[in-house]
Amino acid sequence: MIYLNAAGHGLPDPAVRARMIRHLQREDEIGPIQAETEATDEMASVRAKAACLIDAHEDEIALPPWTTSGWNAAVLSLPLEGRRVLVAPGEWASNIALLQRRGARIETMPLDQAGRVSVEKLAQVIDDDLAAICAPLVCSLTGERYPLREIGQLARPESCAFVVDAAQALGQVPVSVLDLNADILAAPVRKWLRGPRGTGILYVRRRWLDRMTPSLVADYGGAIWDGQTFKDRPDARRFEAMGSFAPQRLGMGVALDLYLADPQGIQTAIAGRADHVRAAAQNAGIALAGSEPLGSGIVTLRLAPDVLGPAMKHLTDAEVVVKAPQRDCEPMRDPATHDGGFLRISPHVYNTPDQIDRVFGILAAA
Repeated sequence: MIYLNAAGHGLPDPAVRARMIRHLQREDEIGPIQAETEATDEMASVRAKAACLIDAHEDEIALPPWTTSGWNAAVLSLPLEGRRVLVAPGEWASNIALLQRRGARIETMPLDQAGRVSVEKLAQVIDDDLAAICAPLVCSLTGERYPLREIGQLARPESCAFVVDAAQALGQVPVSVLDLNADILAAPVRKWLRGPRGTGILYVRRRWLDRMTPSLVADYGGAIWDGQTFKDRPDARRFEAMGSFAPQRLGMGVALDLYLADPQGIQTAIAGRADHVRAAAQNAGIALAGSEPLGSGIVTLRLAPDVLGPAMKHLTDAEVVVKAPQRDCEPMRDPATHDGGFLRISPHVYNTPDQIDRVFGILAAA
């Protein structure tokens, strides 16, 4: 198998799987609750590792099961009804759906003549009625990397939240909530961090916690009984469910340890493999999707619809794992500029240049 779908789910490091298996074996020996109690300290340390990963404070971190659940939990607590929300063209579909359900007035960020987000034009449309600015750091469909650092530095009202979706960024490009000046950030661990499925990270800036309405998703673990009524916890854990699946949490801790040991080395390795994909596509005369393909580990090829199907079949028959994303996963894009078919290739450190060359050999034969 040649696995080139880190953007969907990175292959977990063997050490991650080994830790999860050891815990499951321990459950067989002494029972699930006792095994989790035995691993209490190790599980508790995961929150601190997640905070270190993105330059946050530990009390600003929640550990939801995936990006969307964390993003939704935080955004549901923002006052959005009837107010303006600016979103990037590559904002994820389920995020748009939630904003619509909350009654927000959704507007797409202005673009320049080259089709890129214009920070200068964006600054001109920020006003006191703006409730939130929402954008992915890296787009899932095309791998474009938005200028979120520059957007985060724009003057915005105190009541306007900067909400960052780092699902396709965390683990392959630098992510710092301080550098981004983000108020809310959500990301999974299963993609570029190579953790287990069902693990994620949610950051909520301290000063925003007091401004947010009571969490609609808080369960007994996210609320505190004060003798008369329940109140949200004062920290970001208000957005967590009470329980967690111990093997996943422990596997997540190992994945974070492995990344934190050499983040720059991993980022450099991923960028190098993605550059190799771009060079191979150029040599094959295959166009790339997106106006800013550089700076991301995601490389998306643009293929004619009648070519995409046969190409995917040849790759599948050769046990090559890639992704053919649908355009409606990022519905705010201009359809006229994203016609045709998409074939997304997202390599990681476990891929070799030879594997990438073999894939393009298969595409040429197709």
